[in-house]
Amino acid sequence: MKYCSLTSHSAITYILVANAEAWQRLPKNLQAIAERELNAAATAATSGMAGQEGTIETTLRSEGMAFNRPVLDPFRRVIRDSGLYAQWRDRFDPTGWAALEKTPENWSRRPASFRRDQ
Repeated sequence: MKYCSLTSHSAITYILVANAEAWQRLPKNLQAIAERELNAAATAATSGMAGQEGTIETTLRSEGMAFNRPVLDPFRRVIRDSGLYAQWRDRFDPTGWAALEKTPENWSRRPASFRRDQ
């Protein structure tokens, strides 16, 4: 591959999956500890991946790959107009969606249609 276009369309997601009955049997203090530690691990992993992006680009450039940074609004418009963001918003758990909307480091990159109020 010779070209890479950075369109900011991917995301790293960590999801905890547990048996609901077993989880409910855990004492609340152990649930809180597990949630805190798993969230901390997910945050650290996400930060680590973000930090590697620059290193990876530098390495690939040195091997001859060209990077394009296209204007993102046309990409976002096509996705918004297709109804994808609205489908996700309406399909997924409102609590999780609300948490996603509150993530400040990504807010500036989200199209307006991504938000619940649109």
